[in-house]
Amino acid sequence: MGKSIGRTRFTQKEIRRFNTRLDESLHALEQMLAVPDFGEGESSIGAELELYVIDESGKALPISKRLVELADDERLTLEINRYNLEANLTPGPMKGNSLKRIEDEMLEMLATLNTLAEGQGARVIPIGILPTLRPRDLTLDMMTPDKRYQALSKELRKRRGEKFRIRLRGRERVSFGTDSVTPEGANTSLQVHYRAHPDSFVDLYNAIQLVTPLVLGLAVNSPYVLGREIWQETRIELFRQSIDGRNRKRRELDLPARVNFGHGWLRRSVLELFAESVHLFEPLLPVCSDEKPLEVLTKGGVPAFEELGLQMGTTWPWNRAVYDAHDKGHVRIELRALPAGPSPVDMLANAAFALGLAEGLVGNIENLLHAIPYASLERNLNEAARNGMDATLLWPSRTTKRLDSYPLVDIVKQLLPTAEEGLSASGVADDDRRRYLACIEQRVAARQTGASWQTGSCQRYREKGASRKSALRAMVNDYAQLSLSNLPVAEWPLP
Repeated sequence: MGKSIGRTRFTQKEIRRFNTRLDESLHALEQMLAVPDFGEGESSIGAELELYVIDESGKALPISKRLVELADDERLTLEINRYNLEANLTPGPMKGNSLKRIEDEMLEMLATLNTLAEGQGARVIPIGILPTLRPRDLTLDMMTPDKRYQALSKELRKRRGEKFRIRLRGRERVSFGTDSVTPEGANTSLQVHYRAHPDSFVDLYNAIQLVTPLVLGLAVNSPYVLGREIWQETRIELFRQSIDGRNRKRRELDLPARVNFGHGWLRRSVLELFAESVHLFEPLLPVCSDEKPLEVLTKGGVPAFEELGLQMGTTWPWNRAVYDAHDKGHVRIELRALPAGPSPVDMLANAAFALGLAEGLVGNIENLLHAIPYASLERNLNEAARNGMDATLLWPSRTTKRLDSYPLVDIVKQLLPTAEEGLSASGVADDDRRRYLACIEQRVAARQTGASWQTGSCQRYREKGASRKSALRAMVNDYAQLSLSNLPVAEWPLP
C-alpha cells in the first residue's frame, strides 16, 4: 500500500483507465470472496511502527534517509517527512508468544537504530507527536523527496483549491496554513495488522470498530502540537485536517473525508469497505499495472489488485481493510488509531487489549450493535481522543442493556475479563496474556498514560522555573530514556 510511483502528473486518459481497473478489481474480489475457503489460514498478527528521529536537544532531525541507508534493513522504509521512518515488524501466528516476539523485535530494532543514530548525533523514539516540533518542521522542505509523496501532496492540494488550514482547539489553540501534507507526517502510530476469521469478518471488523475508542483512551500519547497542549491524543484531529483534500463546498456539504471512522456498521461483506474507497473518493495516484484482475482470476491465478491497493492506500479510515495476495489471497484488518509509544511493552499491551477485547465481544456483537448507534461510536472516539483516561463514553448498561454514559476506566475494568477470554480463545500464551493485561490494569490503577505523563512532566519543569521551550525539551529527553528502557508508562516517574 506504500508502493513507489515514478511520476507526479497524470492524464485524464490514465485516470479513466485506472477507474475502469478499479471496477474490474471489485468484480474480481467479489468473486474471490464468494469462494467458500477464501482467506482461510492461521490467525496472524503483524505491525508497522512509525518513529521520530531527534537531535541531542530533542528537536526533529531530518536524517531518516541516512539512517535507513546505514541500517540496510529491508524492514525499514522512509515516511512522508524527512525525520520519520517506519519499521515493518515481522508478522506471525497470533497463537503462542507472538506478542512478546513483536515486542522483542521492536526493542532490537530501536537498539540498532539508536546505535546508528548516535554516530549522527541523533536518537530514534516512538512518540505520537513530537512536542518540540517547530513551524519549520512542517514545511515542504521537510518532505521526503519521493514521487509518491510529492504526487499525493500535489493532488490533494489541487482538489482542495486552497491551502491546508489547521485549526486545533483544546486546552490551548494552534492555527496555521500550509501548501503541503507535511503536518500528516507529524502523526506517528503503531499500525497493527490482524488476520482472523474470514467466515465472520463482518462481526470481527465491527467489534474492532466498537472497542477502538476504549483502547485509544488508554493509549493516548500526543498532547502537544508546536508546543501547545491540545487534546490527549491530538493525532486524531491533526491527521484528519492535515490530509483533507475536500474543497470548501464539499466540506460545507459534509461529504466524506479521506480520514474517517467509517460510514456505519459493516453489514454484509468486507467488499463494502473496498467499494466505499472506490466510489466515494477520486483516485489520487492513478498508476495502472499490466495485470487484468478478471483475466488472472479466470486462469486460476490470484490477482495482486495493485490499483485497488493504491486506492485503499490513499484513504485513511482508523480501521482499514487490507487485501494481500499471499496464501492464495486473504483480507486482514489494519488498526490505525493507536499512537506510537510510549514504550514497546505499552504498545503491545494496547494491541493485546484491543484484539483480545474484540475477540471476546465478537460472539455478542449483533446485540451490542443494536444498543450503540454508529453516531455514538464516533462521539466516543473524539471524547477518548480529547480526554484520554478521563473520558466518559456511551456504553450499554450491564443490567438494562440501554445506552448510558460511563467513565472510560469503569468500562475498561468491567471488560478486562472479556479481553482475557478473547486472547485465550485466540491461543495467546498464558504468560503473554498476563504480561500485557497486567500492563493495562497497572495503567488504569496509576491513572497515567503517555499523554498525562508528558503534560505532568512539563508542568513540574515549569514549576521549577523552566521556560515552556526548555520544559518541553527536558521532558522529551526524559521520555526518550524511559521509552527505550521499556519501562511501562504507569511506572514512569515525574521529574
